[in-house]
Amino acid sequence: MNYCLILFYLILSITQYTNCIDLNTGFTDALTLEEYEDDVELIKLRFDSTRPCRFFSDDRYPKVEEGLANCSWYEKDACCKRTEVASVFESMYTLHQASTQCRNMMNYLMCFFCAPDQYLWYIKKRVKICETFCNEFYQHCKTAEFSGNTIGMCN
Repeated sequence: MNYCLILFYLILSITQYTNCIDLNTGFTDALTLEEYEDDVELIKLRFDSTRPCRFFSDDRYPKVEEGLANCSWYEKDACCKRTEVASVFESMYTLHQASTQCRNMMNYLMCFFCAPDQYLWYIKKRVKICETFCNEFYQHCKTAEFSGNTIGMCN
């Protein structure tokens, strides 16, 4: 898979929503009725105590999951299982010439499916990524190589 395509997809996923995944805060919280007028279910969930792990199903809920090697910050309240994390990171291509910040951001991004608040920004099978995260990711990773291609040198 070409990283240029991944970045392009990430950029297309950016919306005007203020609920999105962000590196610095984990979640940007500013829900207004106008932003989600078409998604009444989301509004109900925002103020309800049940918060499904939408990436998997509406029947899975966050719980303690020990041993999340690459996503350890979610262990106390995770939507993912240890085997799912292992599977994702086993099949991930290696980043070459990547800075520590780039690797950390990629790791954070790859753990999105473990986030207990994903019901707020995983909507209609799309991850809503904050523009600031996407821009930061590009800045830190543009000289890294992925599958023989430099990320910042899209063809």
